[in-house]
Formats: sequence, C-alpha cells, structure tokens
Amino acid sequence: MEVLNVSAWWRNDKPGGIGVGIEFASNPGKGVAFCRVLESQLPVYDRQITVEEVLDQLSATARRRDQLTDLETMVIITNIYWLQERGRLRSDEFNGVVFTWTTKGTGQLAIGEQNPLFIDTHKAVSAGIDVTEIVRAGGRLSDPHGAAFRAVLDHARDLGRK
Repeated sequence: MEVLNVSAWWRNDKPGGIGVGIEFASNPGKGVAFCRVLESQLPVYDRQITVEEVLDQLSATARRRDQLTDLETMVIITNIYWLQERGRLRSDEFNGVVFTWTTKGTGQLAIGEQNPLFIDTHKAVSAGIDVTEIVRAGGRLSDPHGAAFRAVLDHARDLGRK
C-alpha cells in the first residue's frame, strides 16, 4: 500500500474553518508512516486533551491557514482525525479526513475516509472508491476544492449509505 495524500477539513464551509492536505506522492512511505502516527495518537489524545482544547486549536490555527508549516498541517489533520474517529465530528463535504492510496501491483488509485492501513489489503481498493480513470482523465484529487475531488467524495459517501 502507498498513501499518496491525506486531506482534512473542519467547518470548511464557514468563516474560521480550515481545509489542509499533505502530499506524499514523491515519498509514499512517509504517507504510510503518517497514517500509523494518526492511529497511534488516538489513545494519546484520549488521555491528554479535551474536545474543547482541540476545537480551540483548530480555531486558532484556522486564522493562519495560509501560513502553516508542514508540522502544523499534520497536527491539524491529527486533530480532525481524532474528532472524527471518536464520533465528535460527522464527516461530510466540509468536515473530516480523506485518504488517497494505491495498492501495490493493482495500478488502481483509491480514495476513502477510512485509514487505509486498517483495511484488508485484498479489499483496499474496493473499500474506497477507485478513482484511477478520473485521475487519468485529468482530475487532480490532491486539490481539496477541485470538482473531481468533491465528486468522488460525494459518490463515496452515497455508496457508504447503501
């Protein structure tokens, strides 16, 4: 498995909201490592931080959204991932975390809201949405405001509700 991108949004449809992403296409191993870190931070957050503190951090950081370091971006993604995984944030087109990955040897690119490291590798592409053809046609999924990205997310959510 290779993780190419992780994006996250919190209240991105409102003033004071934020949307961020990290590209790992040039080094997908770092994407896998980051996904492991996300999961490892869940119990740490459970013990050391409150929902209110995370929301305060997101509000404060959103004011500087155009000046964030890579580390701050990773912290924002971790904050939103924790909120989402603990049921404090309902994922929709303006909130939540989305992963873009490939499964080695398949040539397929997938996108989904579940951390791909915790999906059965034989079902990894089917657990997300196969977006290989969309990307080939010129859609750029790394742009969280792009039409291709939003269309794929909406489709993924619709399939998840069925």
